[in-house]
Amino acid sequence: MWDISQNRRVLYGPGAAGRIAALAEHLAVDKVLLLSYDSQSAGVGEMKERLARGGVRVFADDSVRGEPELEDVDRLVSIVRAENCGGIVAVGGGSVLDTAKAVSMIAVNGGRMVQYQMEGREISEPGLPLIAVPTTAGTGSEATRVSVVYNPENGLKKSIYSPYMIADIVVLDPQLTVPLPEAVTVSTGIDALSHAIESYVSLNANAVTEMYGLRAMELVIGSLERCLADGEDLAARGEMLLASYFAGCAIGAGIGLCHMIAQPLGGLIKIPHGIACAIYLPYAMEYNKGHSLAKYCDIARRLGARSAENTEAVADEGIARVKALLERVKAPQKITEFLPAGFSLEDAVHKTLAATSHITCNPRPVDEAIIRSTIQKTM
Repeated sequence: MWDISQNRRVLYGPGAAGRIAALAEHLAVDKVLLLSYDSQSAGVGEMKERLARGGVRVFADDSVRGEPELEDVDRLVSIVRAENCGGIVAVGGGSVLDTAKAVSMIAVNGGRMVQYQMEGREISEPGLPLIAVPTTAGTGSEATRVSVVYNPENGLKKSIYSPYMIADIVVLDPQLTVPLPEAVTVSTGIDALSHAIESYVSLNANAVTEMYGLRAMELVIGSLERCLADGEDLAARGEMLLASYFAGCAIGAGIGLCHMIAQPLGGLIKIPHGIACAIYLPYAMEYNKGHSLAKYCDIARRLGARSAENTEAVADEGIARVKALLERVKAPQKITEFLPAGFSLEDAVHKTLAATSHITCNPRPVDEAIIRSTIQKTM
């Protein structure tokens, strides 16, 4: 049985963000929390003006500058209630979008973030109307029902998820991604590739997620380096936004070994999520290939391999092509530079298991020893 949940509406193309006031009106929202990374940026400033001209009142907040924490979500819920905001417009990368989804949900369902993250509180009602406008191309948060939040009390970076947390409307405007620094373009782009690959080989994959994942792989391979060569290439920027969105749709099938390690490490050593994915993706592919050989051969062909056979050699070519891309975009291969003083491998292993032990859709079973040895290889 499948359970596919997707956005009600998606707008794509240069200038799509100019429709923001009409979209808010469509959702019958007359005041919004405009959540962004930088409320003084030109793009966000234009959005505020458009909303105001369309009769939509705005309370702007740009306090979420890094990965969201429990307190960020609870504080913003209080603001939404105090300001009587009827909806949220989230403009930014994965951190902003993840925060907005959690705020939207709790503003309706009540309680505090920790109750949903650690205590299993039920999400029973749809959140406030939410418009997601990604300014990075990789996290896919605009398409997912997941919010990842850092818990400083236990050091875990842990998800909550519900179909009620999916954004109502998504705006994919490549003009908003033109200012991205090269390092962010790389990090988020590899995040999208890892979503596509891990969801495709997931034990929970289905025809819909597989379709999205395969197309996302093609788009990343065909456009990421073009974005790096010319940051103002709107066609390439647009293709990367589509890759991110499609991979976000695909990741509903679940993640695997790469993300099982990369997500908790973000909380433990403050490594950017996409960089952690870049480091662990080849290891995950190597570990899993024998348990999903035909699919890894499909991946290899989407990445440029020409053989129609399903052999280990073809799967290896796919892994080699991923490694070659990572080298060309100068992605780190080790976590060494991110390790804080006093880093404990055993603590990392135990916290990784605490955060992701529920994940059982990796093609090959994962246990404590595999987590330990994989992290150790990258130190």
